Amino acid sequence: VTTRLRAEGKQVSREVNHLVTKNLFITITNANFDREAIIKAIETTLNLKQPIYLETAAYGHMGRKNEIVKKVFTSHYHERKEMTVELFTWEKLDQVERIREAFAL
Repeated sequence: VTTRLRAEGKQVSREVNHLVTKNLFITITNANFDREAIIKAIETTLNLKQPIYLETAAYGHMGRKNEIVKKVFTSHYHERKEMTVELFTWEKLDQVERIREAFAL
């Protein structure tokens, strides 16, 4: 798909090419249902390994505003950590045009 778009003179980054190829491969080869590969692809694509549980646990997961916030984490097991995290990555619409182009929609 991305090769065809490039042949038409459209810009497609290597990152998008890799993401589309990897996720399409997982979808196509899902006959054997490699559950771990599918979960890993979803986690990577949506950046789901960030510590955002407090926000996602309240008021539902869908229809929320995607935003970047600073968070502070404390624990008895490690020192205080301050991180910048992105919340509700699945609500972003930044890939819509790339998907439309990739699938000629």
